[in-house]
Amino acid sequence: MVVNLDLTEKTIDCFNGCAKKGNYEKFVVENQEFIRTLSDNLKKVKFPVEEIISNMVSQNCKFYIDYLTKWNPREPHLVVPGTTLLERYTPRFVNDLKQAISTRNWDKFYSEYYPTADFMISEARNQGVLNFQIEKGSGIFESFHERDFVVDSMQSSTNDGMRVYPRTPLETKKSIEMILKDQLISDIDHRIKLQADNMKKTFQKDWEENVEKFMLEIEDSVGHAIETNEAKKTELENTRKATSTEKKIDKICGELRNEQNDANKRMEDKLNNLIEMFNQTMLKYVVMPTLKTNFITFSTITKSPEPTIETFDQELRNDKISNGTVIENQNVSIAKLESITEANSPDETDQVDREVNERVVDSTRANQEQQVDE
Repeated sequence: MVVNLDLTEKTIDCFNGCAKKGNYEKFVVENQEFIRTLSDNLKKVKFPVEEIISNMVSQNCKFYIDYLTKWNPREPHLVVPGTTLLERYTPRFVNDLKQAISTRNWDKFYSEYYPTADFMISEARNQGVLNFQIEKGSGIFESFHERDFVVDSMQSSTNDGMRVYPRTPLETKKSIEMILKDQLISDIDHRIKLQADNMKKTFQKDWEENVEKFMLEIEDSVGHAIETNEAKKTELENTRKATSTEKKIDKICGELRNEQNDANKRMEDKLNNLIEMFNQTMLKYVVMPTLKTNFITFSTITKSPEPTIETFDQELRNDKISNGTVIENQNVSIAKLESITEANSPDETDQVDREVNERVVDSTRANQEQQVDE
């Protein structure tokens, strides 16, 4: 619901009278209802963010009016309670207000800020919150600019010698119609200017927001690209490290294989040496003493019939020790044994033993080589 509020000539005259005296107590006391209605309804009006004065006055109207009664020009540095934010966000407006109070002259303040007042009145009316009107004579005006235009036009007509008193109804009607027509055109121009300014501010705000949004998008894109490149770089470095590690592992494995092959070869050589030493040991301590004992026994000591090559070979085959050694299944050449002469003396016996040993050793070595070949 729209609230109607009129600024009457009586209220204006009361304010001007208090200004001349430098004391506004009477104005505040007699117009409490007007001030309260104005303050409460201005808080409901929404203004653009960039309109700092309009926003601050609409939300803090009561505290601005407190300067009239609570600020002392003799102690200008004292802060009026509740006005800290006002002085912080609208310092110029507050200083101009204090200047008008201390000098008791409001002309400069009015000329500076009546367009702002008209803008607030227009927004309140357009938003269906407050229908604020100014009374002057018998006329009611929707803005200070409209009122001043009519008043100035009337004064200009008077200065040009136009007859004001007495007026006929027709003259008065035509004069007012002409004045209102000119005032309407001027008011339209003023509103167009205000609308253009608002559009300019809105466009500038939108442009700044779009530029800021665009810059944020660019920053996000650049940040994403940097993160992607860093991830790819890290991946490539990891791949390179993995490849290098794999090569090192292959190299180490090759070295280990070579060492294993060398170790196997050394073990094989040692094993062959042990086998050869074992064979030689067996030949020296088992086979040879057995052959020597058997040969001496049946060649010199016994009185049995003279041994022949066949009986000697048979005994060798029947001997348990010989059959369990490396000379098992070996065939001693009968032709070689037949060439050994019979011993008739101890010296000849030693000679026979040596020949037998040599031939047995040769036969054993031949058998070992044959086993290796097999």
